[in-house]
Amino acid sequence: MYNNNYNRGSYGGNSYRSNSYGNNRGGYSRNNYGNSYGANGYSGGQNRQAKKRTGCKSGQDTNGNPYVRGWNVSRQYGLVTFLCVPYGKTKQSQSKSGKVWENWMVKVQPKMGKEYIVGGMYDVQTRRVIIKDMGLVLNPKADYCGKFTK
Repeated sequence: MYNNNYNRGSYGGNSYRSNSYGNNRGGYSRNNYGNSYGANGYSGGQNRQAKKRTGCKSGQDTNGNPYVRGWNVSRQYGLVTFLCVPYGKTKQSQSKSGKVWENWMVKVQPKMGKEYIVGGMYDVQTRRVIIKDMGLVLNPKADYCGKFTK
């Protein structure tokens, strides 16, 4: 198909390496044009990992009180951070389904807005915080903070 003797003198290699169109050495590959730069570290954005848009962590402060912290990025609201902590005298209550819940307060802080406080329910078994007014759930096990759906 191609005259392999054309490049033999300039590269000094065998017929397999001398054909610059057939291999992937020169950065351009006739057979695999879309991925020719992948071996050199440049992918052209095709294999780029998607941006992370939510996150959630749980832990304890220095006094041993639990907290759940999360963040969410959306086109409509931008970056919004959440800090969920129990009230001073929060007590556990059991629902009809047998789940144990605690009433927590959630500080919502939009990037370019005024922070405000809403109420949330903390599920003791799954360690999730559900903010029913906003339709959000903060799940530290899944590292997710977003829409709540059943």
